[in-house]
This record gives sequence, C-alpha cells and structure tokens, in this order.
Amino acid sequence: MYKRQELERQKRAATIKETFEEVIESTGEDVDIRLFSEYFDELSKKSCFMADNVRVSKATKEIIVSLVADELDKRWKREEALVKITEAAAKADFGPAVYISQFERGAELADILQAIADDKILADSIRAEEARKAELSQRISEISDIAKNKGLDPNKYIKLLESGQTSLSVHEILISDAKEFEKQNELAEIAKRNN
Repeated sequence: MYKRQELERQKRAATIKETFEEVIESTGEDVDIRLFSEYFDELSKKSCFMADNVRVSKATKEIIVSLVADELDKRWKREEALVKITEAAAKADFGPAVYISQFERGAELADILQAIADDKILADSIRAEEARKAELSQRISEISDIAKNKGLDPNKYIKLLESGQTSLSVHEILISDAKEFEKQNELAEIAKRNN
C-alpha cells in the first residue's frame, strides 16, 4: 500500500514538474526548472490535484503561474538593476564590477547608486587636488628658474606660491624684487668705482 501511495505521489510530482515546464515554455523565457524543484513535492499533495488525481487543480496551476511570474519579475528587476549600476558606473568613469558584487551580496540598488555618486565626488576631488598640485609644481619650477636667472633666492617665491598667492602676483613681486636687486647692484658697482 505504501509503495502504491509513493508511486502516485511521484507521478503527481512529475506532473507538477511538467506543469512548471509548460508554464516556463509559454513565457518564451529561458528559466532553469531547478529553481522550482522545492515545489515539486510540496505541490504533489492530492489536494493540489483534481478528483482524477492526474490533472493539477486550477488553484495549483495559478500558484505555478504565479511562482514562474515572480521568478521572471525578480530576474528582470535584477537585470534592470545591473544595467542601472553599469550605466552609473560608466558615467562616473568607473568599472561596475565592485558595485555589481555589492548588489549580488544583497546591497540595495539605491545604496549602490548613491555609493557610485559619492565615489565620483571623491574621485573628482582627488583628481582636482592632484591637478592643483601638478599646476603648483609647474609654477614653482617656472618661478624658481626666473628667480635664479635674476640672481634671487627662489625660496621666498616658492613660499608665496604655496601659501596660495597667484602665480601672476608672485611673478610681479619677483620682477619688483629683481629690479630692486639690479638697482642695488648698480649702486654697489658705482660705489665700488668711486672708492
């Protein structure tokens, strides 16, 4: 008796699997049947079938359709989220792998998109600071060369640039100092000749 009941249950489970396959096929989507394997036994109860114990009940069929639809909805939402993450990362000039990995581990889409935006702000600020430092370094080099050519110590002008003064104002100070230096040198030469 037990064997017969088990065989009937197995037939019903096979019918449930076939019903899932039919519903999946009707969607036109490629869905792995194994995603629903936990339901084969659960829905193989006699109460899930019509009186003939061969055809699934209307309610059971609706449950199966709903489960497949839910799975497809999850997939579409996931794919949509991956597209949003990839687009946001590309717009920020980042690769999406880190953010997709966070999403796969359960992070919310909104949190990931905010993280991308925050990372973009940080990266922009770092790039701007690096550009500022490179510009300052170039200006220091130029001012140092000019100061040395005029016979002046460049440290004063480097400190002025590092303190935030514009290169134009530092250049004007340097030119003024150079004129004063030349004037003093000329006066020293005249004094030397007169002695």
